[in-house]
Amino acid sequence: MKSIFNAVGLLGTAVLVACNISIAQQSESTNPVSPEPADADVPNLVRQLGHRDYGMRKTAEQSLRKLQPSAVEIIQRHLRSSDDPEVKIRLRRIIAHITHHRLDMKTLESIVIPEIDFRQANIHDCLLFLETASAEVGSSTNKSSRKRVKFITKFSAAAEEGVPFITFKARYINLHEALKIITEISNLQFHIEGGAVIVEEWKHSR
Repeated sequence: MKSIFNAVGLLGTAVLVACNISIAQQSESTNPVSPEPADADVPNLVRQLGHRDYGMRKTAEQSLRKLQPSAVEIIQRHLRSSDDPEVKIRLRRIIAHITHHRLDMKTLESIVIPEIDFRQANIHDCLLFLETASAEVGSSTNKSSRKRVKFITKFSAAAEEGVPFITFKARYINLHEALKIITEISNLQFHIEGGAVIVEEWKHSR
């Protein structure tokens, strides 16, 4: 009799487990994972940061945090144009999260690029190379982070026409030094702002 009760108990457990698996599968099929947001979704998500519903604001911030570093420039534009204090606070938090670590000159100095060989390259191609290289080698001050350093150019079309092509070759040079050389050749300057490196026209005073 005891063996019969044990068998019934095991059968009941098996049925319960099977039911739980079935319910979980149904839940997964009816609640698909939402896709990662794209840069094109930023304007709509930023508008939701100012929504009167707290849940909507929180969800929008969580979605924006999933964006790639390429979205930082777009988010910064919204940060500059927004007049809502709460939205500004959320956007600053989002930028800090995306960039993952504090970007400063020490971080730039810690990123060592094995080889640079520019031959009559324009400034945009040079910065794209540095951006890609920074992601490949990472920063020794934050080894857990492999996010690339984001570069943003801020100069007029007229100024861009006057930027000379760059010929520059070096081995095992840190990113800060490489930027100094490239911007000096180009008669440009750079500074860090909002988790990105801004490359702009030379200004004698800021």
